[in-house]
Amino acid sequence: MVVTFILLQMWQYRRPRKLVRKWMQYSGSALGLGVASGWLVSHSRLSGSNDLDRWFQEGVEASSSFLKEHIQQPVTSLLNYRLSLHCCFSKSQMFSIVMSSNSNFFCASPVPRTTSTPSHRNIKVLKFTLL
Repeated sequence: MVVTFILLQMWQYRRPRKLVRKWMQYSGSALGLGVASGWLVSHSRLSGSNDLDRWFQEGVEASSSFLKEHIQQPVTSLLNYRLSLHCCFSKSQMFSIVMSSNSNFFCASPVPRTTSTPSHRNIKVLKFTLL
């Protein structure tokens, strides 16, 4: 009986519910979600705007140009350089490597061990590219 009386008296001092404790966070989140939804609808096809489509296309173009300029081209040039060095210093035969005006082309000619300069008939143009 005493325990019941104490529980009834302490009922008003219990911990508040989660909704009561976090009402400000929930209100702010709902307000932010409403503002973001309004902005999204105003820039979408629903309101006749093509902003989101254009921004998405620009993002795809920027990503593809970044990958091409900063990943594909440096890797390709490193592989070309590695392959040209392999051709130059291979143990089977020595090559004379001359770089032309275009950096993707290397002129390589086998150098016989008896002569020091290659003849122009033996010069081959090699182009190394990555897909």
